Formats: sequence, structure tokens, C-alpha cells
Amino acid sequence: MTKDVVIATTHMMSGRFEEAIEILEIDDLNRPKVLFMLSECYMLSGQFDKAYKSFKDFKRRFSPSYLQQNEMGYLKQADQIINMFGNIGYDYFNAVPNSNSVVQSIERADETYPECDFAQSIMECMDGAKREQLLSKIELKLSSQSVREREEANFTAGYLFFSSGEYETSFNYYFEAVKLSPNKALYYGYAANAMFKLAIKHAEDVPKLMSYAYISSKFARQAIELDNKNPRWHFYQHLALMTLLRHNCNYIVQAAIELEQALRLCRVDQVSLREAIVMSMNNLAKTRDNLRNNGVELLPADVLNRIK
Repeated sequence: MTKDVVIATTHMMSGRFEEAIEILEIDDLNRPKVLFMLSECYMLSGQFDKAYKSFKDFKRRFSPSYLQQNEMGYLKQADQIINMFGNIGYDYFNAVPNSNSVVQSIERADETYPECDFAQSIMECMDGAKREQLLSKIELKLSSQSVREREEANFTAGYLFFSSGEYETSFNYYFEAVKLSPNKALYYGYAANAMFKLAIKHAEDVPKLMSYAYISSKFARQAIELDNKNPRWHFYQHLALMTLLRHNCNYIVQAAIELEQALRLCRVDQVSLREAIVMSMNNLAKTRDNLRNNGVELLPADVLNRIK
């Protein structure tokens, strides 16, 4: 191994995935070891879009006849990951941000956003006739010629269905809002949460649980990339990664990183969110201890020792 790969390996095994990625992305990706390590770092850091593309790139570049005997395992693992993402329909939920500039929304102390106000007014309306009028406005806007009106109506519909516990329908509306405005982190974040709630609803059905958690993480990660200063999106990524521990226990490292980042970014007035983050830290510490007590070898990441 070259010096750079040795350093990247040290970072990776210490849970410093971003540092490893920074080295590997500029290394020689025509070397199987390098591209496979990069793909693994993407997976462990919760960057599943990049991991999926990277593993597919590995398969395109390296046929069995090209690989050494000790590299054949890379191809097998690449196949497994590609098949997994394919089976859960991961490609269906693609939405690519464009060059349009969007001012990202700021969460208020009560955990809402300005975009939630219309939905909240409907939920609080006690006048049945007026409530029907407000709902009719949403229906009209869903088929409006205005992209902005359709975007807002889909978000509002998603919010209302989420509030009534209809998480799959809620996600579908949020996803429509995402497709209409692919640069708005709020839509991705709320879609991530709806999918997470759907995952928990199917906790006894492990294949569904894992599928929904991966989709939730996909949207949470995109929200982070668009607005990495919002603590909620890091918190949602943490929740998704913790759910995915059944697939890989070392996702707990990035889950801890996201949780620390969420706490660091959380404002003083975001009391409820801060309480949820602290509670999750306690739960993560218990999960870490249980895994270690059961003989699971977790990566020796400093972040796991910082969580108390």
C-alpha cells in the first residue's frame, strides 16, 4: 500500500471517514483497493448516494479477470451493496439539486417553520365550513400552473398527512415538493422524517425497516448537504443511521458524529430539540455499551468514547 492509502486506512479505522475520503478521492481510482476503500468510507459516513455510485463504478472498472485473488471479495461486496440498493428502489427517489439559489428556512423555537403556517391554520380551524374552504385551496393549488403553488401545496398536504399519522402518503407529498424545488433542504428534511416514522411503524418487518431507513437517510443527507447548519437535519440522519445498525453496527460512529454536530448547532431557544438530542446521546451510549458487551468489535473511534 502507498503512504496515502495507509494514512486513509488509519483515518477510516478511527472513524474519521471524511478525512479518509479527502485522501482517497484524489488518489488513483484505477486501483481496486483505493476505489473499494472510498466506497466503504461513503457507506460508513452515511453518504449512500455516493457509495451506490462508487460501487457501481467499481463493477464497471474491474472485471473478475482483472482482479487479484485477494481482491475478489471486493467485487462480491460491491455486488451485494448494488443489489441491496436496487431491491429497495433507491434510484426511484432521486432528486438532483440545480443551480437555482434558495434561501434555506430557519427553524423557530417551537420546532416549526414559516412554511408550516398554512397547514397549522387548517389544523387549528374549528369552523368546519372554513376548514373545507382551506382544504379546497390546497386541492386547487396541487394542479396549479404555478410551480411555486404546487410546491407549497404538496408541502402543506405532506404536513397534514404526517400530523394524522399517514406517513407514507405524507412522504409522497413531500417528495413531490422536493422534485418541484430540489434545492430546498426543508422538503428533504421533512421527507426524511416521514420515511423514518414509516420505518418505525414497520419495526417488526426487518426488510421494510431497513429499506425505509436507507431512504430516510438519503433524504436527511441531502438536507444536510443543502443546509448543514440546521441541527435537525443532522439529528434526522442520526436517527436513520441508528435504525440501520442491524445492517452494519459501525454506522453507530457516523450516528454519533451527526448527534454531536446536532448538539453543537442547536440554539439555546430550541429546547425541545436539544432535549431530544441529549436523550438520543444517552440511548446511543447504552447501545454502544450493549454492542461491546455482546462482543461486537466497533471501530475505535474517539467520538464513541466522548458520548456519555
